[in-house]
Amino acid sequence: MNLKFGLTVVLTLGAVSMARAHVRQRAFVESRQGEGQESLLHWSSSIRLSMHDFTAAGGTLGKSSTLSSTDVETLLQTSIAQWTGTLYGGLTSSLASLMNLNAGKPHLLTGPTADCEYISRNTGDDTNNILFTSQIDSSCGEELTDSGTVGVTRVRYFSSSGIIVEADIQFNDDTFRFTNTGSNTFGTTPPVVNLKTTATHELGHLFGMDHAPGRHSSMVYASGDGQDDTDTDDQMGIFSLYPPISNASSLSTLRGSVTTSSGAPVFGASVWALNARTLTVEATEMTDVNGAFEFCYVPPGPHISYANRFKPFEAGVLSDYFVGTGNGVTVSDTSGCFNPACSLMTLATTYSWDTATPSASGAADFRVFNLTAGTSHSSLSLAQRTTEITLTDVGATTGTARAITIDQPVLSRSSTSTLGAGNTTSLGYIDYYSFVVPASVTSMSVSTAAFKINSRIKLTLGLRNSVDGAVACTQTVANEATGTDARMVCDDLTPGATYYVRVLGDEGIAASLVPGNPVSVNQDLVTTNIPYYILSVYQTGASGASAVAEALSATSLAATRYQGMPTCGIYSGAVLDSTLDHSVAGKKSGCCGTLGSGGPNDPDAFRSFLLALLLSPILWLVLAREFYKRFRRR
Repeated sequence: MNLKFGLTVVLTLGAVSMARAHVRQRAFVESRQGEGQESLLHWSSSIRLSMHDFTAAGGTLGKSSTLSSTDVETLLQTSIAQWTGTLYGGLTSSLASLMNLNAGKPHLLTGPTADCEYISRNTGDDTNNILFTSQIDSSCGEELTDSGTVGVTRVRYFSSSGIIVEADIQFNDDTFRFTNTGSNTFGTTPPVVNLKTTATHELGHLFGMDHAPGRHSSMVYASGDGQDDTDTDDQMGIFSLYPPISNASSLSTLRGSVTTSSGAPVFGASVWALNARTLTVEATEMTDVNGAFEFCYVPPGPHISYANRFKPFEAGVLSDYFVGTGNGVTVSDTSGCFNPACSLMTLATTYSWDTATPSASGAADFRVFNLTAGTSHSSLSLAQRTTEITLTDVGATTGTARAITIDQPVLSRSSTSTLGAGNTTSLGYIDYYSFVVPASVTSMSVSTAAFKINSRIKLTLGLRNSVDGAVACTQTVANEATGTDARMVCDDLTPGATYYVRVLGDEGIAASLVPGNPVSVNQDLVTTNIPYYILSVYQTGASGASAVAEALSATSLAATRYQGMPTCGIYSGAVLDSTLDHSVAGKKSGCCGTLGSGGPNDPDAFRSFLLALLLSPILWLVLAREFYKRFRRR
């Protein structure tokens, strides 16, 4: 749980438990089709949402919330539009065609209490309910009892295909006072939450989306400001489940792999793709057991990338598919791991930046690669790091500034010093970078990424010239509450002149404001005490390919060395590496299609039981013996 309160989604194999899903654009579950299969959670038919009309039933929300059913209905309509309306580049997801709603307006169910259905016991009513904890009859046994959970989404699905048959959302107004304006204030009694931030997140789960690792995303796994609107990462994720209904060729596809220095696959690594100019996080994904990943949709243009293991590893944050029930941080121990490839997830993995060797002046140039619209690119091959990258201090004066190339992002750190656990002010870390304005250009932009990459350093930007000193620029100020990083646009510059970017790291935010902190000792140092950041200088309004980009590899390492690659447009398929001896671990953990993996809560469980029975040699021996006895008696 990060921040103060966690958002929970229930997406275990054909059952329901209070566990969070793994960090991936789309929610994957182990399939019953056979060993080494996984399926994507998704809807294949019309979705109708029903909201409990507590006002008509004479009820009110808990903790003195003044929201009426009409207020909630209006708010939900705007949250639904974040997933079904006009998204990136004017594209619309095909999810919109599945929504059986009146302009995104949920159907109201009246009654003294909210619908009682026991979805966790597989007796759902096939109604997709949206309800509040205070309105549920206590005899239902479905109400939230975890005071730290703001909202929960329960999903029933076929484990053979990943097709969702029912999903319910519950908002915990027994603990939180919900509003429809303002920011979240968790430090009050009761804590106050803008309902739209939670509603947009939980609707993402209902549609089949999983958690995301960065604070920029609506699907980040904890409640906070800025989640009310979907980000580029969220929208690329929903496109990957429900492709754009038109003009999908305006986007790109990128696949690749993460491997160790010896070429072994890295399972469960979180891979990030950032726009190389604006440093917007445009897609995140998690590697499968082959170390492979695929961004089904990502905007075209220049990009940079890096990978890191998701932390913390506790089963309360990642799904059983990635850590195993009760496996804690000992993810390499397959004896308790749901997925037989858990031995390939290592605690030693740290942030694996896709950069060149750091220069003597401290910062390291990122490798930039261009993505072309309508093209499927292969492959981005990333190498896992087990030690932190060595970066020295960048020059603290204009005379010792680190020269930077236009369109060439750099990885840097504000200081070789480390941060403490709490808020740290008046640090006084200063870095200078110099650049030359291209000919015929008068406006340049500078972007940074610190909060975006879960670093704790708050940056302030400035621009200077060699003659008059400070130059006025339009500033976007860093905001730790929303995860906004510093950015500036500088106009009326002199073509061919040299300018100096001043980066001031004067404050370190508290570790508790970074996703995943503080939870355990198994944290990435970038999220605890190393003040990393990324800086990019580019022509304002620049679009299209970058001249500094390098070519991608022709073939993914995962594709050449291991079987199975994730495939866009296919909801279920093989992913396991054939070189692994996964049969023993699979049977030991009860996964991979063995009888009982879904349990009585899996809609597929009964048909799987019949199939196992028909294929059982013991059954046929018993039947043969019975026929033999009857024949002898005759």
